Amino acid sequence: MTKLETMPSYFIGHGGVGVLNTSRTYLDHYRNQLTLIGEEILSLNPKAVIVTSGHFESPHGQNKIQINVKENTDVAYDYFFKHDDPEVYKLKFDHHGSKAIADELAEYLKDVDKSLLIEKIEKDTDHGVWVPCKLMFREENLPLKFPIISLSTLNPKYNNFNQQINLGISLSKLREMGYIIVNLGMIVHNVYASLNASKVIDQFKNDKYKLGTITNDNFERDFTKEAQDLVSLDNIIERRKMTADLEFNTSSNLRFAHPSLEHFTPFLIFIGTSLNDDSGFTYDINTYDKGMSYASFKFE
Repeated sequence: MTKLETMPSYFIGHGGVGVLNTSRTYLDHYRNQLTLIGEEILSLNPKAVIVTSGHFESPHGQNKIQINVKENTDVAYDYFFKHDDPEVYKLKFDHHGSKAIADELAEYLKDVDKSLLIEKIEKDTDHGVWVPCKLMFREENLPLKFPIISLSTLNPKYNNFNQQINLGISLSKLREMGYIIVNLGMIVHNVYASLNASKVIDQFKNDKYKLGTITNDNFERDFTKEAQDLVSLDNIIERRKMTADLEFNTSSNLRFAHPSLEHFTPFLIFIGTSLNDDSGFTYDINTYDKGMSYASFKFE
């Protein structure tokens, strides 16, 4: 792979399909922000955009990830719960993958991390990617000139913070080879706190969403600030260490923000994608829901 001008890496709060509903005017700032990020990505004309998502995690044990090699990708309606509005099952996003680039990426990752096992699969694009992409890349910019390559996170149930960060480190050099890395999760994602449990309780059969008593009423803003402080650290080694240490930091709001970890692992990978000369940037944050934060960050 040839070294080119260094591209940025992003963490973007992806939201659910409801963020596309323009009647929710309190999300206007967030939607406009994603459009600006998309315009920046388009202006950089990347070889490909490599994405991780809170809705694409490896089903395997540690050290094994999946990469999507499907070329003609469609959207997957993999919503967390069934929506009453049939229109959300008709939405589309015109995009494509690339088997050649996915194969190249797989070989590269095998070379830089001999312990990493990679499984190639064909899948459609999860809503953690295509929903924010509909905001980032407007209809007039479609079809995209570059492919979107989905890469899974490591399975988060092992609480393997260092390994997720190391995956990001393996990806980081791709930024110097024409690739933009976009990690799509949510910096606060507590579904059990965010929804009216009496209406959807049957859909919460898994205890991982049952947090118990939340002792901090401001955990959404407080954990967002914790993440912002990590991104803004100048020392790359300290940034990685402090992020990994969150796993054992009992004073952190992490467990309130993430009773399950799948939407946090893209942030861990994002932290790993930073390079020595990077500055961390936090996009203006003014959008929260109960149990949710729509914060986005960038390394460049």
